Amino acid sequence: MQTTNRYHLLIALAVTCCGLLLVLLLGRHWLPANNTPLSVSPDCDISQQACTARDSQQAIALEILTRPVTSMVPLDIMVNLENIPAQNVTLNLQGVDMYMGIHQVALSPTTNPAQWQGELTLAICTTGEMRWQATVIAHHADKQTLANFEFSAR
Repeated sequence: MQTTNRYHLLIALAVTCCGLLLVLLLGRHWLPANNTPLSVSPDCDISQQACTARDSQQAIALEILTRPVTSMVPLDIMVNLENIPAQNVTLNLQGVDMYMGIHQVALSPTTNPAQWQGELTLAICTTGEMRWQATVIAHHADKQTLANFEFSAR
């Protein structure tokens, strides 16, 4: 009876050690990424001009090149990064006042490693004008730097 208890204890200890080892080795993939949000000036209107979100060391600038910014028209976008060595950049687009889903656009690098480009199309809204939030996410190393830009479109 005592040998059986030791055997069960050893198995439980081995399973626990394997579980801890697995968490240590793979835990970084399950835990939320280290996010650094940048602040954008609230009076910058991305539908009219390029806007930049920054902190003391880095910046993300977003520009919608196609004007006017309207729904159901392909919009060319450009992102410029400052002191962010991004491996990839995505733009998440979602409605502010109305849930329209989350539209994710993978941006492509240009010949300039700090510049990324892409195209997005805004969904049409039955209320006429829609408020949108575009979140630019620069993925680098084991962290993400992000910036939120809001704008309106018809």
